[in-house]
Amino acid sequence: MAFPSSCGLAITTRRFPSTVEVADGGSKTRLETWEHFITMTNELVTPKILHCPEVTLRSKSPATFPVQRPGLRALTNTAVSYAVGTGAVPDRPAAHLAGDRNLLGRDGQGCGPAAIFGFITQLRLTDNPLWTNTMHVNAGNMVLADGSAHQSLRLVLPSRWRALMAIRTVR
Repeated sequence: MAFPSSCGLAITTRRFPSTVEVADGGSKTRLETWEHFITMTNELVTPKILHCPEVTLRSKSPATFPVQRPGLRALTNTAVSYAVGTGAVPDRPAAHLAGDRNLLGRDGQGCGPAAIFGFITQLRLTDNPLWTNTMHVNAGNMVLADGSAHQSLRLVLPSRWRALMAIRTVR
């Protein structure tokens, strides 16, 4: 999972693609997961990393992003096995940037920074987020805005997040 510079947006604008206007190379207001990942096609060595090898999808990621064919655009969400944290900002290091898609929270919510409303699954601790058993056997991985990745089991997810929030917000 690679969102580190996201086409240079996080470095040059101190924002991740989901909070940058589409006209400026971002994916703000976009509802589909693949539309957030497509902003990184120039930096990804291969689109295969958008597909977890442990997950069976209807269609796998293409081997390359071909110029003459639509590539990932033709496959849309069927090529991506991850979710995007649309509200992540570099100034909040514990913000969820991306993670396995088998995470449940509160559906139908909004994300102000990404200007997406009524479509987001919110992952606040009060919503009791949890990993489903659809992949990784009630476990999952989460990438945070600081670039770190964390794996946790379903039973320890809320306590793990509380600890991460406490550690990552102290300066």
